[in-house]
Amino acid sequence: MRELKKIFFDYILTGIKQGREQTLDWSKVHNTVQGKEEHPSDFYERLCKAFCIYTNIDPKAADTQSTVRLIFISQSAPDIKKRLQRLEGAEGKSLEELV
Repeated sequence: MRELKKIFFDYILTGIKQGREQTLDWSKVHNTVQGKEEHPSDFYERLCKAFCIYTNIDPKAADTQSTVRLIFISQSAPDIKKRLQRLEGAEGKSLEELV
């Protein structure tokens, strides 16, 4: 009987852990910045991982590309940021084209 209670309790705890909503932590995404010597594609991959871990946003989805693109540009290294901001039509380009 005691064994069954322990198993039942373990199942309840597992269900509670899996059923809770993910806490969104946008500060972790905004604190992800490009390093001086970091290649833009490496930074993009790190940024995508931060989106997956700390938010409920899929960075590869078509409907979230504008959000990811804006954060990618704003968090890029200063020289890359200037180049991307001067680039004509950067808002309409995909992140793969920008990287």
